[in-house]
Amino acid sequence: MPPLIPLLVFAAVFLVVLSLAGSRRELAYARLQGVIAETLPRAVQLQQPFSRRVLFPALQRLAAALARFTPAQAIERTARQLLMAGLWRIDPLIFIAIRFLAAAGLAAAVILSGLALRARPVPTLVLMALCGLVGHLAPTVWLRGRIHRRQYDIIKRFPDMLDLLTVCVEAGLGLDQALERVSERSRGPLRDEIRRYLDEVRLGKDRLEALRDIGTRTGVPDVHSFVTTLLQATHLGVSIADVLRTQAEYARTMRRQRIEERAMKAPLKVLLPIIVFIFPAIFVAIAGPAAIHLLGIFRTFGRAGP
Repeated sequence: MPPLIPLLVFAAVFLVVLSLAGSRRELAYARLQGVIAETLPRAVQLQQPFSRRVLFPALQRLAAALARFTPAQAIERTARQLLMAGLWRIDPLIFIAIRFLAAAGLAAAVILSGLALRARPVPTLVLMALCGLVGHLAPTVWLRGRIHRRQYDIIKRFPDMLDLLTVCVEAGLGLDQALERVSERSRGPLRDEIRRYLDEVRLGKDRLEALRDIGTRTGVPDVHSFVTTLLQATHLGVSIADVLRTQAEYARTMRRQRIEERAMKAPLKVLLPIIVFIFPAIFVAIAGPAAIHLLGIFRTFGRAGP
């Protein structure tokens, strides 16, 4: 018998045993958590906050039920948005469950209000559908706003961080040591990203992969370009100090161009409030006395007529 067949049989049996052990391990862990929750004294359970005792377990059960019907692409997209918003500890299924709960809560509130006020069924149903849609979209709008604010903060602080990083590297520090020194002197979401990178490297993750994840999590083109250039310099053996200096100059140039672009857009943004609010007031202030004077003249002519 060829020696390859026993090896294949052994590998197949080993994989089957490993999968069964993994599933049993997960089942045992779930049972252990249930036993711990049941054996905790009632006084200790009551000391926990209401969200920990009731809301969070209910959200977990709802998320487990929604996982069967939610497409994988929607879950991946939500997970990516949560990472870009800095909400790393929130499960995407729990966020999706919050969206459904918000929609159901607003719809139920509209129905109860309609029953209490004895409103007509058709307007109540239309308002219920609109409020359910608003409740479903409101968490997504909030999440996108958080992503926008976080990315704007990263873009604003990124050139200063690169300058400080360049100074640290030129002073003789390694890249990780320089990033740690920068994280001590920085604030905001960029500092959180650097600290997460350092924690992942300390736990044994590949340094290049951890750097690549920074650009993916932030979603900022400047950071992604910087990480890509730094990875290429590491592969090619180029001086990191020169790369950092060039990237710092590029980041400052991009920030100046963004400021100039926003300054050029400012007159167009101010034009609409001027037309809607200021021009009518100026028109009333200028033409109002003349209109009153003309009305007085017309009344005089009307009285003097036959």
